[in-house]
Amino acid sequence: MYNSIKEMHMRFEVNDDKLLEFSNFLKKLRAENNYTFEYIRKHTGINIADLNRLENGSKKKINPFHLIELSKIYKINVLKFYEILGYIDHDKIDSYVEKNVIEEKVADFLIEKENRNQKIPLFSSISSSIEKMKNSIPESFIQFPLKNEKALKAAYLLDNTMEPTLNKGSIIIFNSDITELSNSEIGIFHYNKEYSVKRFYKVKDETILQSDNYDYPPIIIKEYDNFKILGKFVGVITI
Repeated sequence: MYNSIKEMHMRFEVNDDKLLEFSNFLKKLRAENNYTFEYIRKHTGINIADLNRLENGSKKKINPFHLIELSKIYKINVLKFYEILGYIDHDKIDSYVEKNVIEEKVADFLIEKENRNQKIPLFSSISSSIEKMKNSIPESFIQFPLKNEKALKAAYLLDNTMEPTLNKGSIIIFNSDITELSNSEIGIFHYNKEYSVKRFYKVKDETILQSDNYDYPPIIIKEYDNFKILGKFVGVITI
């Protein structure tokens, strides 16, 4: 369940008001799903004593990995827990992005005053776009009326981790010159030999990569992980 002893002992302390709000929210979730403590224990690995303390508000130091397991069983974004507990400012996150918001941003991206066609290199996958861009060997090109942005690349998205925002098989456009992201922005990442498209969050000292598809748990980046931001998502073409 945990990757190391260090992870098992990570705790964030919460103030009383936030703790009460969180405990009431957990009670509501469990009642709505008609779950018993034993059922939750069996599917999350969290012991019943800890579950009791979480729901009665007596557990002030909360293990963030418990939050991840609870978010999976209740099928909600773990960032909702972080927001309630005060780990993230509501004004700085976009946990539940509507697809039309993304589409509006893409429309703004594609409509440029200069009305010039630009060739954007298109690759078969994120990994090939990163590996081949070093040698500038695109597999093909797509053209759009964009201002001249040499760092723009396009690649097919081969998984469903970002649905419903970004559909499997769509073409994503990203800027490989942008390697610093703000909370809730979508980026291209290299993590322990894997390439992925995720939503970026910085929570206290933790870097979190979150899928928009809640069937996939968030990835918490550790200091010893091989991690790099490779670019910022700027547009999508739905096939």
